[in-house]
Amino acid sequence: MSLSVKITAVILLIVGFFVGKVPLTPQMSWVSSIAILGFAAPTLIAVFRAGLDKRIVFTLLGLSIFALGIEATSILTGFPYSRFVYGDMIGGRVAGLVPWTVPFAWVPLVIGAPARLASLRKHPLFFLMCGFYLMAIDLLLDPAAVKLGFWKYEFGSFYYDVPLQNFGGWVMTGTLASVVWTHAFRKPVAGGFIATLFLTCAFWASVCLFKGLYVPAVIGAVLALDALRWADGLTKQNGAVSSPNH
Repeated sequence: MSLSVKITAVILLIVGFFVGKVPLTPQMSWVSSIAILGFAAPTLIAVFRAGLDKRIVFTLLGLSIFALGIEATSILTGFPYSRFVYGDMIGGRVAGLVPWTVPFAWVPLVIGAPARLASLRKHPLFFLMCGFYLMAIDLLLDPAAVKLGFWKYEFGSFYYDVPLQNFGGWVMTGTLASVVWTHAFRKPVAGGFIATLFLTCAFWASVCLFKGLYVPAVIGAVLALDALRWADGLTKQNGAVSSPNH
């Protein structure tokens, strides 16, 4: 993981304290939009540096449209995430339903999951494992978002008022998206692919901690530390391979 991403993560841990302790207002919705774009940037830049072609560009656009469409479907019908509505903390919405930032929040995570599990690529259940990995991230994200009023479900559950159906929806959509992305992007895995995932988990783990959401906080901390260890290990491995002494 690059030094700049690590420094950003430390800053986000501190910011998480203020997000967890300071009441948010609808007038601050633009901050969340900027934050989502900032989180997405490292992974999207890493993909760009790896080399874009038409297939990858169209795949990114397709996944973005899918993200908006599946959220709108869930809002209107309850499938697959369960019925919910966005609050006023989120910025402008497409068709009055889904924030335009949703693809920037979700697609980099879809890029990160197959990268982190790349060593299991030949496993017959690889794509399903990617889906469950993304669900684990949502075990962190959703409780915090509901607590902060970013969105609200019509029916909750014992898990911080997040319906269990929502997590099944994440497995389904994450699995499908991982299939699409992995078959479109056939270049070597780079540590930067997981940068957004790392920053997202570090930040929301901090928010959950200071909001008293201790189970999600632990999940987020484990995911963030694992992502950091993996990315640093990959960097060392690539460095050793490229060294003239090897």
